[in-house]
Amino acid sequence: KKGGGGGDEKDSDDGIPDVELSDCKTISRNHAKIAYNPELGRFEIFCMSKNGMFVDGRFFDCYYISVPLDSGSLIQIGNVLFYFLLPLRSGINNGAFESVEITLQRGGKAAQPMITTTWSIEELDKFKRCVLAYGIDAWQQLGKLFPNHTATAIKYLSRKWLSTLIQLCEIEQPSTALQLVHILREIMPAGEGGTPPMAVLTKWDKIKKYAISWGARIILLHRINRAVGTYGEEAVLEGVRMIGETTLPASWWERKHDIDLLRGIARHGFGAVNKMIKDKELCFQQTIGASSTPWPSAEKVGVRLRAILVALRLRNVKSMKKRSFSTMSSSAHYTSATATASSHAVGGSSSTKKKKKKKKKKKKKRKW
Repeated sequence: KKGGGGGDEKDSDDGIPDVELSDCKTISRNHAKIAYNPELGRFEIFCMSKNGMFVDGRFFDCYYISVPLDSGSLIQIGNVLFYFLLPLRSGINNGAFESVEITLQRGGKAAQPMITTTWSIEELDKFKRCVLAYGIDAWQQLGKLFPNHTATAIKYLSRKWLSTLIQLCEIEQPSTALQLVHILREIMPAGEGGTPPMAVLTKWDKIKKYAISWGARIILLHRINRAVGTYGEEAVLEGVRMIGETTLPASWWERKHDIDLLRGIARHGFGAVNKMIKDKELCFQQTIGASSTPWPSAEKVGVRLRAILVALRLRNVKSMKKRSFSTMSSSAHYTSATATASSHAVGGSSSTKKKKKKKKKKKKKRKW
């Protein structure tokens, strides 16, 4: 709440703030309220001001009912930034609490937490392999791989894993970290609080060593899955004219191989060459499976894949420009049409007046 209230002994219901932030004009006297929700078993923040607030970079105004908070959520009210932190529980050390899956049993007045399973290092390694093959949002593959874990726990681990990569990449590769932030916002449920990194993941040596390469793979797979999901498998390169011939991985490589490369990665995962060749719906079986033609090297295929993604990005930029131009031209056409219609209406009214005057003059002449 806004500062300058005074009188700490009074309750906040009397209008006296519990926490005085500053005397900034954009901070209201009753700006926000943090309370514990016993049904959900977590803290929430309520915005009570028209000026709104930011929670983990997302803007919320007074029309939002509540915003869930996690330990580590970044809150900005006016020009004041602060973190919402919860105390560590006793008896749980070395970040073991973060590696435990907790589900809430609904029933009764208060929800009681129940510890079900833990994420071991072997499971984290399996999770890493699946995510680096199919993408961070491959919920079907992850659900089949971890049948003992709930879907909410898998999605929670995905967000934690991605936030850990962001923290490790933001110093050496800030551009990669920024793109991962956009992906995290896409898979994060609306209104959910921040997802600080897991202590268990930050202590994992593999994720520290390969954070940048893993982040680049996640970005690449996210772009491929989004392109295939938006345009469809067969029309994924629709609107893409030319892709650099210098990046061809082999002499027999054609445009249909570019399309089926994206289709194969979306279906079978990154690096699943044998599954792509055995897939009867892809053209690789006719080219490689029926003959002794070797598969191109991984470096050449990677260069070609990056060239395809650049072409897809240019296609998206051009389509966005066409949409904006069409909307502007349609609005201009509408305004010109309304202007001509109004001018015709005005002109029609003046012509009818002239005709009436002529009729009156004729009648006068006839009477005379």
